[in-house]
Amino acid sequence: MLAGLINSSSPTIFSFPSQFSMFQVHRGELALSPTLLEELKQRMEQTGMQIMEVIREEEVGHRATERLGRLKELSAFPKTGPAAGESQYRAFLLLKALQTVARVYEVQRGLRATRSGPITSLRGNICGLKSLTVSLEKRLGLPNTVNINNCHGSCAFPMTNANIHTVLLNSHIESESVDERAPCCVPVAYEALEVVDLNEHGTYLSIKPNVVARQCGCR
Repeated sequence: MLAGLINSSSPTIFSFPSQFSMFQVHRGELALSPTLLEELKQRMEQTGMQIMEVIREEEVGHRATERLGRLKELSAFPKTGPAAGESQYRAFLLLKALQTVARVYEVQRGLRATRSGPITSLRGNICGLKSLTVSLEKRLGLPNTVNINNCHGSCAFPMTNANIHTVLLNSHIESESVDERAPCCVPVAYEALEVVDLNEHGTYLSIKPNVVARQCGCR
């Protein structure tokens, strides 16, 4: 499971109880194999470079660079000798946080490119992803919100990610003028939501499948 989480680009949320500051300090530890530990180091380096690109492109200032550097120092592995369990734990949590930031930026950049592209200008409101932030408290019992995305837009021909059924359905409606449900813009691919729950008892990792819409299509 840890190997999958280290290599996953799925969105991650960190859940803290409201009284977290009152708890005793919980020093989490991991015991990764040498191979997985090396993979964690490589992912940290790659994700750190991604975040630096975000900082440069968004021009968020020198303060963001300083904060990133401070976080990397706090989670750095020792230069000599094996990394202690606590160091592994901090590095893992920072990796998941940075991966989530990098992924959110990539998604938002893709949405901006889609909205400003020439196809959008010609066809208007085409079927595509839009941000949708919802509460997790009622359904998952977590005091968090998360962006699960949703699909909006027109399914006029040529349609987005249409299958043969949708093409035939649309053709039938246009030619016969029958009372059938027209193709709708809906999610056709999802990804999981990773939850890191930190409380007085420890750290708990869980994966909620099919939470975040990743791709839209006409169905």
